[in-house]
Amino acid sequence: MWSDIFLHDEGSNKIAIILLDTQGVYDNQSTAKDCAFIFALSTLVSSVQIYNLSQNIQENDLQHLQLFTEYGRLVLDKSEYKPFQKLQFLVRDWSYGFDYAYGAEGGKKMLANYLQITQNQHEELKSVREHIYSCFSEIECFLMPHPGLIVANKPHFKGQLDLIDEEFKDYLKELVPLILAPRNLKIKEINGQEIRAKDLIAFFNSYVQVLGGDELPKPATIMDATAEANHFLVFSNAKDFYVHEMKKICDSKELFKEQEFHKKHLSLFVQCVDLFNKRKNDGNKYFDEYYQKLLIDLDDLYKGYLKRNSDRRLIKDAEMETNTIKIMGAAKDFYRNQLESLLEEKGDYISEEEITNRHHEIKYEAMKMFKTESMENAETRLKNLEELEK
Repeated sequence: MWSDIFLHDEGSNKIAIILLDTQGVYDNQSTAKDCAFIFALSTLVSSVQIYNLSQNIQENDLQHLQLFTEYGRLVLDKSEYKPFQKLQFLVRDWSYGFDYAYGAEGGKKMLANYLQITQNQHEELKSVREHIYSCFSEIECFLMPHPGLIVANKPHFKGQLDLIDEEFKDYLKELVPLILAPRNLKIKEINGQEIRAKDLIAFFNSYVQVLGGDELPKPATIMDATAEANHFLVFSNAKDFYVHEMKKICDSKELFKEQEFHKKHLSLFVQCVDLFNKRKNDGNKYFDEYYQKLLIDLDDLYKGYLKRNSDRRLIKDAEMETNTIKIMGAAKDFYRNQLESLLEEKGDYISEEEITNRHHEIKYEAMKMFKTESMENAETRLKNLEELEK
């Protein structure tokens, strides 16, 4: 796997482009199991599988796809979606340009002829072709010329462009956009659901466990591994949705009483369950397992967010209490200063009637000041308003 993940912006979404290269298969260095493992894993996790072949497509090249056509048959029996997306045959060192021209057009014609199903064809050959068509959403072929004798005969060739034949470079410029141009990017899907880059790890883990045994797995075993990973994916998506929405609620300036906060939780809980229940028609044994896990995890997450909301309320209430007491002190000081100024102005004597009238006027102004400055918290304001009035 290439160490960097390339990103392409598509609106508000980012498409992660992962390049995965495998070792050569079906050579004198690899066992049949090694080859099947490599072929299986790369096909299962890829949105575009490039089947790199030398000089031509042989019948045994199609036979290597047999494991996946069997797996595909099981998937097609239970799902409306094809199990695989794009199969790209890439025939290198193509030497029959007089029959089919280099590039995509020649490859299309050659592939149509080679994968043609005829009435007199042997049943096994017919079956492989039928199921390759049924299992892949797209099948294409590209015919590449030889890169040149200098490249072939140079033992330490390291990709120097000036040593490669111009014709090869011209068709390489045609091939790469067919796969990697933004309009041609294929987002990985499993059972019709788009897969995020981080979710791919779950599928890798499931497939490696299944394919890493001493014997080649049966197609049903691969399907079972896909079903488990797919349920984990839906579980993860529903849980991520809850976390994302709860964070927005907790990060907002608004504070909620416990009953209000519980209503927010219930609304998100129902949405999460609905997201998960969309997979119920899979009819798989993993549904109940991950459904119960989702309920438990959402309950645990809610308790954490509830405490966070309560802690925020306590801090905010304490801040408001402090601020309200400060405002109340300012109102008292205003009242005291106004009365003292009145006494200084009138000298030694002031009638009881006049001081009572001024008391009510100054008290009204002090109360008005307090009410205006402490509107944030009604409960705290009411408690301190009663104290101030006394």
